Amino acid sequence: MFKRSIWLIASMLIWLPLLGAACHVSSAHVEALQLKLRTLNGDTFFLSDQRGKVVVLAFGSVRTPLAGQTIPALARLASHYAGHEVAVYWVSIDSAKAGVKGSLTDAELQAVTARYAPKLTILRDPEKIAFNSLQFDAVPTVIVVSRQGELVREYVGFDAESKRGYSELLT
Repeated sequence: MFKRSIWLIASMLIWLPLLGAACHVSSAHVEALQLKLRTLNGDTFFLSDQRGKVVVLAFGSVRTPLAGQTIPALARLASHYAGHEVAVYWVSIDSAKAGVKGSLTDAELQAVTARYAPKLTILRDPEKIAFNSLQFDAVPTVIVVSRQGELVREYVGFDAESKRGYSELLT
């Protein structure tokens, strides 16, 4: 089953640029090119700087019951494509404001996510600016952006029963 998923992902990487050209992207999703997020060390991450790579961005919260499954699934995807022109990121929408119930500092977020996937790159959208600009309303929500910077896939949820994680996103 895992080998089949890997084969499907690999074939998608070949076809992804063509699919991106044929995919209808709504005006709200055109903003994906201007997405600005924050790294856990305080640097600014611009999606536009990733042009030339296939980018997988998974928006979620450590407060959701599926975080323990979605984060490792993304880490497996990132590990499989290490060394290729594919970048996989988990984007936390958890608040960073001190005094807000459920908020997490960068260090706390790093500690929580490290239990699931110590090598996965974590980004932050604590004010939900990117999340709301893309008109998302549920987590986890995952988007795939083509090498040309076009949004080619959006997936809401996680099928914990499939055991394939997010491997089908790149197929």
